[in-house]
Amino acid sequence: MEGQALKEGRARVRAHLVDYLEHPTRGMMRKPGVSLTDHAAFLDRLQNRLAYMTAANLRCLAEQCIRDAGGKHRNRWPGEVTIINRASMLQTPPGSVSRLVRTYLQSAAGQAAMAAGYEVELFDYLRAYGVPSGERAFDLMRDKAGAERGRRARIRREVDAGVASPSEVAEVELFLRKRAKVRDIITAGQEAEQA
Repeated sequence: MEGQALKEGRARVRAHLVDYLEHPTRGMMRKPGVSLTDHAAFLDRLQNRLAYMTAANLRCLAEQCIRDAGGKHRNRWPGEVTIINRASMLQTPPGSVSRLVRTYLQSAAGQAAMAAGYEVELFDYLRAYGVPSGERAFDLMRDKAGAERGRRARIRREVDAGVASPSEVAEVELFLRKRAKVRDIITAGQEAEQA
């Protein structure tokens, strides 16, 4: 984000997260031993990193921060990493794919996942849990991919019959966009190897 969109996003974060939590009735405070300058820098980073979020999701994040609050009186800001991770579970950052996810997808494991048809499940797993440990994780991804393929086939049949729900059609369209994104990441790695 940049320009006016970033400015508006920062204002949303300030209003729906920072000011909301630091309002005297809620009283979220900086951690002990953190200087005012460091706390201000922390809040500034949050405003930049969370500017993509909607007001509704920022309000949900504020509630989560209250639950995650530390300190004796449970009124200290959670850590920055905790807040960023909670935020990404509520609303995926646009276009952001971590280096770990990108590198793993561009490895032989990502190519194998694409060939077997579970590349989206691998992408989701990597974002949620990191690198899979053990064959059981891959079995679960393959099982989920198979179940989802069957579900999408059912929805396509319902679309052809004119009885599919708009929400299911939207889910399939979202899946197809995500799959295209994941395949672009994987094939970019293959093209880099061949160059």
